[in-house]
Amino acid sequence: MQKKKRLTPYLFDVILSMKETRDEIDRYCVNFLRNVSRYSIFMHSVLQDTPKDKDFLLVPVSQYIVSLVGCLETFLRDTFVFLLNNQPKFYMTICTFTQSELSEHPDDDVADGVTHAEFISQMFNFQNLKDIESAFSPLCDGGEFISAISEFQLKCVVARVDRFTIFSLDQFFSVRSTLNDILKYRHRIIHDANYRPTDVLTTIPTIESLMVFLPQMITFWIHRRSETPYMSRNDDESDLSAEGQSTQSTSLPYLFTVSDLIADDWIPVE
Repeated sequence: MQKKKRLTPYLFDVILSMKETRDEIDRYCVNFLRNVSRYSIFMHSVLQDTPKDKDFLLVPVSQYIVSLVGCLETFLRDTFVFLLNNQPKFYMTICTFTQSELSEHPDDDVADGVTHAEFISQMFNFQNLKDIESAFSPLCDGGEFISAISEFQLKCVVARVDRFTIFSLDQFFSVRSTLNDILKYRHRIIHDANYRPTDVLTTIPTIESLMVFLPQMITFWIHRRSETPYMSRNDDESDLSAEGQSTQSTSLPYLFTVSDLIADDWIPVE
């Protein structure tokens, strides 16, 4: 059970500042892809002219890890708020867990411009595996959230080829241990300027791939349990859609890779 939290002036300002920079809450996956692509493009542009001094290379690598974790944290918080607003049973369960009084609706303001769902989201640290599990495991009917996402199998179009496949994270990653390592790297980079993450250089492809795939797989997993938006490709068109169209036979879930994000043959459109 979580300790009750008060809406302090500091917390009020934090929530409002996040709200000001956030796009529409139901576009949480699209927002993630747009955010993470900026950092991926920059990191790979650095690698095209790699600094000869490895210590200099570790500077952008370190910032890349911090940025990837920041993108994941933002995605998880936005997704959590979206679920609170749209799944009454989930909202009631989380309110019980956090000892929060139920509002008539999670989108009701508890202060000027701050909703109850947004306030509750601040009771969880989305850079902490235990808190991530606590926040999302109520969706798993008694199971563990990370395990459920790791084992989830998705029929989708993947990579920059016309290939239909069945994809799951546990085919390629030890999700829990790798994610735990990434969060530890981020913590050391932020809090210890003496730390040089030399051991990360050999694992950075795995790190960035997992951090790009994980939020997308969470999005598809949530969609399977409730009709929510997801990224899809329509065989009748060349465009990608951010809307859930699972009832259409021509609509295929599309899983973005790092190669997709750093390619220069597409632009985000509204």
